[in-house]
Amino acid sequence: VMDMMHITEPLPTDERSRLVFGVEWRAYQVKGGKADRRRYADAFDATHFVEYKVGAELIGGFARPDAPEVKGARLYSGAARVALHDRLKDRAAALVLLQDGPRVYTVFVVRGAVRSDEVLSPEAALARRIEIEQECLKGNLRLDTFGTGDRIGDVDEPFQASELLGNRKVGRIAKLPVSVPTFIPVAVIVAGAIFGVPR
Repeated sequence: VMDMMHITEPLPTDERSRLVFGVEWRAYQVKGGKADRRRYADAFDATHFVEYKVGAELIGGFARPDAPEVKGARLYSGAARVALHDRLKDRAAALVLLQDGPRVYTVFVVRGAVRSDEVLSPEAALARRIEIEQECLKGNLRLDTFGTGDRIGDVDEPFQASELLGNRKVGRIAKLPVSVPTFIPVAVIVAGAIFGVPR
């Protein structure tokens, strides 16, 4: 099992851009979303995030893309582009399997929200697919499978990785705003009270 983040080579449509797969995703309410975003970012030790809205929820992805070769690159989430793709965004549930050499990008989307975004070996991707099919059966969700590759099994519809290149602005991964701990202003006030304010 490879399950880790993978950053693609520069995209053919834009040399400075790359797609990222294997991001941690969570859903949270738009109201109070800032606090939730911070909480998840801390939990995943993330430096970067990507966010989009589905109804009253924000779908947030968290990552730490600290590989030196991506410095200065514009990063985009492959899973966000999958979820927001015209062919997929209105499906009850969709599983997209994109084989890239020894790895399979495995993205599971339910009603427009990314549920899982994994980078797996072909064997692990097939096992994961069975799990997802079972989950959808239990939840009475119609699952459509998409993908491309000779080791992903049969799919309902072919889906090429190149289809993720069209919507260039979707899924931008940004640096998390640095949170200023609340104790700093208090410390400054206390120091000011003790030492007086220098003129």
